[in-house]
Amino acid sequence: MNILMFFFHFPPMSGGGSIVSHGIVNALSEFDNKITVLVPDVNWNESKYTPKLNNKATVLRVQTPSRSNLKIAARRCKNNLIKKGINIGRKEKYDFVLTIFHPFHRVPHAAVECAKKLNIPVIIKVDDAIFDKTT
Repeated sequence: MNILMFFFHFPPMSGGGSIVSHGIVNALSEFDNKITVLVPDVNWNESKYTPKLNNKATVLRVQTPSRSNLKIAARRCKNNLIKKGINIGRKEKYDFVLTIFHPFHRVPHAAVECAKKLNIPVIIKVDDAIFDKTT
């Protein structure tokens, strides 16, 4: 399969989101899938996470407004991700789009819009959902 993925948290960012997204990419690559990952190109000045990426995966860092301010870039990355996804999606003919939902950034919105324009399914992994607050 040919899969297009959209992530905000991806290496060299550190943290749980990057570990999960990298793990998904490598796991799906092991099944002989071709993976293209779109991530906003932001300045990451914290500790770096640099795991080995499967050679069947390609990461494209998409120009992002306000790239040096993570909170603002997280909200302004949507339009450029959509444009890039549609552009490469028309050439590559992806089978589906995969993303991870998180309330902090607009990447999943970009993934859904891109999939709609390409007329392909989108799979959204939900993180950080609060089902019940405990006291």
